[in-house]
Amino acid sequence: MGWTRTILPALLLLCAACSRGPSPEAQAAFEQGTGLHQQGRFPEAEAAYRRAVELAPEEARFHYQLAVALHAQGRFQDAEAPLQRAAELDRSYLPPRIALGKIAYDLKGDAALARKHLQEALDLDPRSAEALYTLGVIEQREGNFPSAVERFALIDSSASAYPQAQAQIGQCYLQSGQLDQAVEALKKAIRLAPQEPGPFIALGQVLSRQGKTREGQLLLARAEQLKQQFAQLQPYLEALRRNPSLAPPHYNLGAVYARFGQMRPAEEHYQQALALDSSYALAYQGLGSLAQRQGDQTRALDYYQRALAKDPSLAEAHNNMGLIYHQQGKLEEAAREYQAAVQLSPDKGFIYVNLGNLYKDQKQLDLAYQTLRQAISMDSTLTGGMELLGDVLALQGKVKEAIAVWEPLVRRQREHRELAQKLQRARDLLASEGR
Repeated sequence: MGWTRTILPALLLLCAACSRGPSPEAQAAFEQGTGLHQQGRFPEAEAAYRRAVELAPEEARFHYQLAVALHAQGRFQDAEAPLQRAAELDRSYLPPRIALGKIAYDLKGDAALARKHLQEALDLDPRSAEALYTLGVIEQREGNFPSAVERFALIDSSASAYPQAQAQIGQCYLQSGQLDQAVEALKKAIRLAPQEPGPFIALGQVLSRQGKTREGQLLLARAEQLKQQFAQLQPYLEALRRNPSLAPPHYNLGAVYARFGQMRPAEEHYQQALALDSSYALAYQGLGSLAQRQGDQTRALDYYQRALAKDPSLAEAHNNMGLIYHQQGKLEEAAREYQAAVQLSPDKGFIYVNLGNLYKDQKQLDLAYQTLRQAISMDSTLTGGMELLGDVLALQGKVKEAIAVWEPLVRRQREHRELAQKLQRARDLLASEGR
């Protein structure tokens, strides 16, 4: 049914009809239920909410949250009575009316009753994205595509449901055979929510219908990739659901989003981690990494420095600062950061590769050779380090040894044209010296 999205907003809505708040005992029971609910302990949350309802039977939000706990346990029919009671107690309370609309349609198949409940919600707040979206979905399922599009189009662009609404508009156009309009709407949905597989699937279907089979297949493949990513995200999303007020779950989820290239949600969760704990150094480091990937070196350095001010032992921050200084031609600063990273993580071969590359640029070829040999002895998969080792050997005039290093790399990386050209030049040089 999907109406648990109203849980958090509902916590902020107070019963407008009540002149007095609940007793401290009732409020304590309610807050206990909220805490248990956030931890995913739904039966215990239900018991706490029932206690709150017993102590303050006129509190609409207590009845509503009891319904939410029942819904979370799959007891949808049991949730209807407390929803009805919440709606009766507070005539200005939107969430129970929206939830009742979903129950009417999903459980009873009663589109007319669902529309009635949702229209009541819209009478209270014509801009309610939740009510508009739900009503739009019902109209879409009933085949009333123009009406559905009209509802989805009314959702404000600042609402969290806006990207889903744009995707549904595209689906409506697809279902009604308006393919050009579907393409436009679905492309917009993808721009708004590039991590959602649904619009990719729908757009792939549209393009396939239009005879653009190759483009359609690529979009469907991207949708499958996003589905796999979503499956990998689940443990982190569950950890966050259980501990929403702790910084580490936000950071961990942000790091996974960053690994998938989903920069916006990654940044949001890193920032949320810092909002919860301003001393959480890893979140500053994560933000620095995002800024570095986006080419903003100034902002990246600022975040890394803030991370190291909180925790000087972060080898990744030192290494990444070294990369930035190296690119900027500040070789002494880069050497300082790489060396700090090596001291903190002496088992990370890629840091030695970066340091060896720096020594090469500083013309310290013997030191570069020793450092790169150490990196490769630690991790033989570091092909970049092996190529650099060949470069150093060539600069030392050891062309034959350089060729011996490069040849197996070219066989393994036939697409690496620059390396192949480098190898050929070395062979030509060696041949000319032999004549």
